[in-house]
Amino acid sequence: MARFLIATIPVVGHVSPMLPIAQTLISRGHEVWWYTGALFQERITALGARFVSMHAGLDYSIAENVPAELSAQRRKLRGLAQLKFDLEHFFIQAAVGNAKDLLSLLEQFPADGIVADSFFIAAAWVHEQAGIP
Repeated sequence: MARFLIATIPVVGHVSPMLPIAQTLISRGHEVWWYTGALFQERITALGARFVSMHAGLDYSIAENVPAELSAQRRKLRGLAQLKFDLEHFFIQAAVGNAKDLLSLLEQFPADGIVADSFFIAAAWVHEQAGIP
């Protein structure tokens, strides 16, 4: 049995594709912990994975968690400008807190591998820093 840490952006389009992967790992007897937004806790635990909430990372799966000023700035934008804003604030800047959370989590749960969606930048940083595949 291996230990897997799944890490996903806290948005349905990033979480949903990982659900069958987690289910397959669990059905093969592997231990799975999943780091993402609180909105997805019930779906994750229903699979048999352990849900791990974001602390230093920004959990924007729940709109009230997003700072009011950030939401106001985003609402003023459309199209490509909004996409660039999202990439900067919700993917790149958020990765700093996500990486802190993952490194702390790995002290409690020494995973054999991290499975992450392609936009979860912190996973690559943790791989570089901790050497975990």
